Amino acid sequence: MAWDTVLYDVDDGIATVTLNRPERLNAWNDRLAAELSAALDTADADDAVRSVIITGAGRAFCAGADLEKGGDTFDRSARPADDTDGGGRPDAPIRLPYDLHKPVIAAINGAAVGVGITYPLLADVRIVAEDAKISFAFVRRGMIPELASHAILPRVLGLSNAADLLLSGRMISGREAAELGLASVAVPAGEVLTTARAHAREYAAAAPVSVAIAKRLVWDNLRPDIEATTSRENPLFTWVGQQADAGSSRPLPSRGSGSRGPVILCIPMDGRRRSLRSMLTDAKDMSELMVDLAYAALYFGDPDMAEEVDELDEQMLELVQDMRSVCVLAARNQKEAEAMASVLQVISAMQRIADDAVDIARIVTHRLGIPRELVADLSNAEEVSHRVLVRDGSHMARRPLSGLELPTVTGMRITAIRRGRDWITDDIDGDLVLLPSDVLFLHGPPVGITRVRELAGAPYWHPPVPSEEQGTLTDLDRAVDVLVEMKNLSEAAVGLAYSALVLRDPVLAAEVRHLEDRLDEMNDRLELWVLRAASTGGEPRQLRGRWT
Repeated sequence: MAWDTVLYDVDDGIATVTLNRPERLNAWNDRLAAELSAALDTADADDAVRSVIITGAGRAFCAGADLEKGGDTFDRSARPADDTDGGGRPDAPIRLPYDLHKPVIAAINGAAVGVGITYPLLADVRIVAEDAKISFAFVRRGMIPELASHAILPRVLGLSNAADLLLSGRMISGREAAELGLASVAVPAGEVLTTARAHAREYAAAAPVSVAIAKRLVWDNLRPDIEATTSRENPLFTWVGQQADAGSSRPLPSRGSGSRGPVILCIPMDGRRRSLRSMLTDAKDMSELMVDLAYAALYFGDPDMAEEVDELDEQMLELVQDMRSVCVLAARNQKEAEAMASVLQVISAMQRIADDAVDIARIVTHRLGIPRELVADLSNAEEVSHRVLVRDGSHMARRPLSGLELPTVTGMRITAIRRGRDWITDDIDGDLVLLPSDVLFLHGPPVGITRVRELAGAPYWHPPVPSEEQGTLTDLDRAVDVLVEMKNLSEAAVGLAYSALVLRDPVLAAEVRHLEDRLDEMNDRLELWVLRAASTGGEPRQLRGRWT
């Protein structure tokens, strides 16, 4: 079968259905919903198929609703009144996993947010990646959960745990999901599909009629609750989705106000209303911090710093979804929709910057090769980022920043502080007192690193040095020089792009396009020199990280 957004494969009696929009983290839209339903119909009708696996392409299972389609994303009223499949929602699935006669396994290989986790609730078994990011994020976007999750989740987790996840929308890991009982087992991401296939083979080996009857009886106990909950969820979801100010604090209408919609009070989880401007500022700062940390992780060969990039990526994913929701709900007419389309483009660009930072950090976490000459050349940059832990008893511990005068003493400035699981990026001023176990992220000239580490009580750090081999300039040397120059130019281009946006300066925008052309040319030369260097008999493992 050939579909645009779904891959379908049958092997050894197991049908594997793969959500195939990796460039959008398999975000849910009406085409995907329809093709996924068709794939399940195909699997159920095929006697050669004994069990079904649903998984996602790339590093995500499903990052939730695709908000690029505009203001109708959550508006079920856009569907014809006589079309009731999927509960009347335009992008609702028609055929659901629990309707099949065959066992269905959700192999959650990565991020599962919103419908990306309510849909797997309708599968019989869930296998999840240990580091998968999972969130019933609806309430954080001014919406409500769907697909009868209000009925199913309390049965799966118990009322208290279900309420915690549904009412907070907080992010949990795949490991925590398995501990709560949301998934049968959590395994490393690379083993999710293998584990799912092992379960599927067990089901396929059993008597198909017995399996079908057992499944039907299991779900028949839930079916009345599912149908009753869906009938209540759908009109509420429709009404909430039509509100331009959904997600903000709003007064309860009086009984005599004539309001025909449900009476709902939506309050942000942090107790205050956040503007799109403030979220864009946070996303800009976060993406720039991720790039700095990614290069620093590469420079220092520091897996812990690379893990910090992954943690920030989790926050960035949630922030991007929140911003897209605000854009969709803010557009009340054609003019506002056009303006929000431009903002959505900026948001997507920020997400791509963050994704690129994660790719760079994975050179360290995945132990990809990188030439020592490149690491050493990065130390020649005018400014680098550094990470240091404040140790108890050190000169920094329990002292205000004003008393340390770090920019004067070391030349380095603090750009962010991680305190436990919280990040401090906005209020880093002289009155802030550093505490033991604070993790500082600094930016400045490399010569200041040694003094910073002394003040924090950290061990002495030895900077990387290139190999002592001397000789003529090689193709690898040229590639390293170009790569360092590309790093500097790309950072300059990002800064100019933000300035052009804020100042609405076409001259600056033209300069960004010029830098883009120059970077494309440099990339062509870089690929040529790396290939030449590999052909000379050098160690190819050292070159793998360059392609990132």
